[in-house]
Amino acid sequence: FEVKTGVVTWSEELYHIYETDQYPVDFPHLKITQIYEADRDKYQREIVDAINLGIPFDVDLRIITQKGNIRDVQSQGCPLFDSSGALLRYVGTVTDISDRKQIEKSLETREAYLKLVMEIADAIAWERNLEIDQLTFTSSAYLQYPPLSFAEALNVCHPDDRDRIIQAHQTALAELGYFQIEHRVLATPPASG
Repeated sequence: FEVKTGVVTWSEELYHIYETDQYPVDFPHLKITQIYEADRDKYQREIVDAINLGIPFDVDLRIITQKGNIRDVQSQGCPLFDSSGALLRYVGTVTDISDRKQIEKSLETREAYLKLVMEIADAIAWERNLEIDQLTFTSSAYLQYPPLSFAEALNVCHPDDRDRIIQAHQTALAELGYFQIEHRVLATPPASG
């Protein structure tokens, strides 16, 4: 977007994202009807205001294409200035992130379902970050554990079950897999520190 002339140059991909072969914009403002209604305030607040202030922006929002389809896009823009500090133009990208947003929504739904199942079953799930040796727990309402190191997590387990847990971990790491094991835990979580 050239500030002085108002000329906007689109890539072929941008025409594809908007499902059009003609400019659907009158810059610096998209036709507001092309922004999904629930995202119009966000568009004004994060993109139009950034352009007016001459600052970069990076925002996810939904658009309505010329064919009436709704797409999630990531819009990024960066101002370019001349040597005197006057705003010359904005350069940016619009990326169709609809697939990513659909995957995120699916994961959120599955995560909520898993949490509900775990609450009903009074179960605990965890994830181990090997880089920092930390286990993060998704706990039942009755047993709340803070993030723990593997050694600290073993101390939460019943002493008679610890060797089986260590063996299951080692096998999963060697096979680059996962494991499921039943074991006993102490009712009182250890103090984090």
